[in-house]
Amino acid sequence: MASRIVHRPARRTAAPGVQQQRVIEAPPTLGGAGGGAGGGGAVMQVIPMLTGVGSMLMMTMGRSGPTLMVGIVMAVVSVLGMAGGMLAGRGRGGKQRKDQRTRYLDYLERLREEFSVQERKARSDALQLNPPPDALLDCVTDISRLWERRRTDSDFLQPRCGSGRVPVVPAAVGQSGSAMEPPDQFMMAEANSLVRRFTLMPDMPLTVPLDHVGNVSIVGDREGVVRVARALLVQSAVWHAPEDVSMAAAFPPAAIPDWQWMTWLPHVQDPDRKIGPTPFRRIADSPAKLSGMLAQDLSERMQWATESRRGSVDLEDRRRLTQRLLVLHDTYGDVAAEVRPRADDTLVPGELGVTVLHLVADRIQEPSSVTMRITVYGDDVRVEDLRGQYPMVASGQVDRVDAALAEGIIRELAPLRLSAESLDENAQLENVDFMGLLNITDVAKLDFGQLWQPRPERAFLRVPFGVDDGGATTLIDLKESAQLGMGPHGLIIGATGSGKSEVLRTMVMALLATHTPEDLAFVLVDFKGGATFAPFDGVPHVAGIITNLQDDASMIERAYASLAGEVQRRQQVLKDAGNIANITDYRLYRSQRPDMAPLPHLFVIIDEFGELLNQRPDFIDLFLSIGRIGRSIGVHLLLSSQRIESGALRGLDTVLPARSAHVLGGREPHSAQHDGRVPPAAAARLRVPQGRHQRLPAVQGRLCVWNVRRSDAGRRRGRG
Repeated sequence: MASRIVHRPARRTAAPGVQQQRVIEAPPTLGGAGGGAGGGGAVMQVIPMLTGVGSMLMMTMGRSGPTLMVGIVMAVVSVLGMAGGMLAGRGRGGKQRKDQRTRYLDYLERLREEFSVQERKARSDALQLNPPPDALLDCVTDISRLWERRRTDSDFLQPRCGSGRVPVVPAAVGQSGSAMEPPDQFMMAEANSLVRRFTLMPDMPLTVPLDHVGNVSIVGDREGVVRVARALLVQSAVWHAPEDVSMAAAFPPAAIPDWQWMTWLPHVQDPDRKIGPTPFRRIADSPAKLSGMLAQDLSERMQWATESRRGSVDLEDRRRLTQRLLVLHDTYGDVAAEVRPRADDTLVPGELGVTVLHLVADRIQEPSSVTMRITVYGDDVRVEDLRGQYPMVASGQVDRVDAALAEGIIRELAPLRLSAESLDENAQLENVDFMGLLNITDVAKLDFGQLWQPRPERAFLRVPFGVDDGGATTLIDLKESAQLGMGPHGLIIGATGSGKSEVLRTMVMALLATHTPEDLAFVLVDFKGGATFAPFDGVPHVAGIITNLQDDASMIERAYASLAGEVQRRQQVLKDAGNIANITDYRLYRSQRPDMAPLPHLFVIIDEFGELLNQRPDFIDLFLSIGRIGRSIGVHLLLSSQRIESGALRGLDTVLPARSAHVLGGREPHSAQHDGRVPPAAAARLRVPQGRHQRLPAVQGRLCVWNVRRSDAGRRRGRG
């Protein structure tokens, strides 16, 4: 089948935003309408009391005659006044309470209408983002909708499985009243009724968040769990590109009729492997065999998870840089099988960017840890998000996606491939053509006359070693800052497996391919004795390769003596040449007097130098000396380590202006890997020993480079 490249434009339908909580004003208190307890009501209550007191005084002072009669009349008037005041107050209080209830109920009715409008709009937007299955075929043919969801979108890997009542952020009733003046309970009940009405939205797409959730169990009858899993997989395939979400499946031969359509999915194909002329598909007949297929991928993902646990990679970078893996485990009727890397079984699938759909008949067959549970009862489905302290629950009806509809949709997807420029992350692009960055068209026919032409001052010690997020070439300039460079020294920090050695080899290869042995030389030191610098053994630029320092104390002494001696020798050469100030002036004099001996820039590159400092702290004095005077004598330090103990640098960091804070996690899972082997003819011309060490550095990974003696504009981000 011929592939068809499609371009993914900017997203047309906006991803859903964060729901804001709506607030309902609190109902008024009973005291607020309580029988005219205002200033006028108080006066009306006091007047009858004063009248009663006056009548008592008059009856006491005048025991007979007119005074007694007046007192009796006043007493009667006061009683009648108090009774009238009570009746009038009760009437006023009832009227005020009725008016307040009327106004508050009108307010709630306006809110109900407003909430209804918002609900209808939210439902319309949700149906556009998550249409029913019968509309997916139109979405596949609409290039503006196909694979529209990016890794950092809020709805990334949230496929639809049905429709129903979906919980939303509930409205909140404001606080009012107190124990002495409680709110009107009738109106409070009306407000709470409005809250309950709009806590669940009916007829909404029922989506399941699958991003970084790990194990998802689908429980129920066989037909029901297959329908739910099929809906989730088809929806995920339509909205997510294979470069963003890869898929894998394990199902027994008896279940082939249910899952045969998955063989057409471009998401299950591994672009780095083939079986003869056909693509390799991540499909197996058992979870154990599938785990074997995914072993390398899980191992690479384990590096990301380890860095994330250490805090070296934040969640945003992790989401943006890692491709997700969605796995189907159809072990229906048996206990679910776990997906874990063999090297570290403490890591759960969610930490690896892996989501596994487990099809089980009963909850007792679920994995040991489940973050999402989908329970199917015939046409009804219940989705439980178990990640929080209190599970979030939604229920509805399952979408009907039969095998024929799924195959029809997936066959439309089968020939489609995403164009390189459509990818959000350069980590997913094809490998960087490192030879192309060096203008080498054929590594078997190297033209050193062209490569080693004299370089102008600006281009001297300035070489490419990767591309940035925009695809532009990233250059590193190891000259001193006075010459607009980032050097003369550098420090690389990164965890095991992050790619420090790849960066070092890339820099060495770029420098020796563009500068003659008279321009620069290398002393390559590998404290742990690995094969970091083995490919450069015999290259004319390399003055020496020192390995296994941790196993040979005498070798450490010789290395120290050699470096200290070279510093003194270079100082003497500059002095004997006429007290020349620095190596730049020496090169200028030599261009006019070819009889002068060459004095190449010397790059001292030490891998795992932190371990060296732990074993021999006195090396820091030598490094400090080189750091201070290396600029003038042409000695550059490039130091690499996993970590630096606090205080171990003892001021060395002040002379290391170029720092590569490496690496945001090393290789991208499933990124293509070029073979990069040097043909024998090129190996002979480079004087690289045949057979063992014939690999050019694979230019992969991501890093950030800071020039700390310049402005923040000197910060670069690239893939190397």
